[in-house]
Amino acid sequence: MFSKIFLFEIQNRVRRPAFYLYWLAVLSFTLFTFSTGSLPVGEKEHINSPYLITFWCCGMTMMMMMISSSVMGMALYRDIEYQTKDYYLTYPITRNGYFWGRYFSSLAVMVLIAAAIPLGIYLSTYIGPAIGKADAA
Repeated sequence: MFSKIFLFEIQNRVRRPAFYLYWLAVLSFTLFTFSTGSLPVGEKEHINSPYLITFWCCGMTMMMMMISSSVMGMALYRDIEYQTKDYYLTYPITRNGYFWGRYFSSLAVMVLIAAAIPLGIYLSTYIGPAIGKADAA
């Protein structure tokens, strides 16, 4: 039963435009920041140094916390909105399958959204020199 709930939740979340808006927001913030060199870079530091990548990822975790509350809370909100929370456990669904199916589907969606950060860093290493804002070195 876990796999059915997990796949249903993934399909449901991928159909919603909020998933794509969150992904595009994270990607565009990262692309803009790294391609224009908007981070505080020292004299002998490159924009794609491990320190600055870690600095950016730590900063993006604050935004990802707001996104995660929206993504993770959506399942609970749907149960309350449609008043279905009492009916789920009357079906042949185990409590663990229901809970962990919803949890891991939300976690998988958050991993997909967070994957936009390294993708944006990688793409900006090509976009920055192409627009002339960052050194190719």
